[in-house]
Amino acid sequence: MTRWCAREVETWLNEAACNNVLRYNTMYMPPRRITTFRLDEDLLLGLQTIWERDGVQPSEQVRRAIRAWLDARGIPMKTGRKRAVTRRRP
Repeated sequence: MTRWCAREVETWLNEAACNNVLRYNTMYMPPRRITTFRLDEDLLLGLQTIWERDGVQPSEQVRRAIRAWLDARGIPMKTGRKRAVTRRRP
């Protein structure tokens, strides 16, 4: 991950403004609700260990585990966002 110091960012913004350049980076994020769970210390330590070792954030670990648990119990889950319907051409 690239880390920018404030001076580099300020210089880049000034150069972009002088050149009349405006850039936007967008990314689609599915809607998620913030949820709070109380976890035992040993579970938190395990999540932290995996984060440090594999780089998978605890929130993603929990999402994966819940999906696997629901799948094992036969609860159908949506696999992704619905694709757009293509328009028929005459």
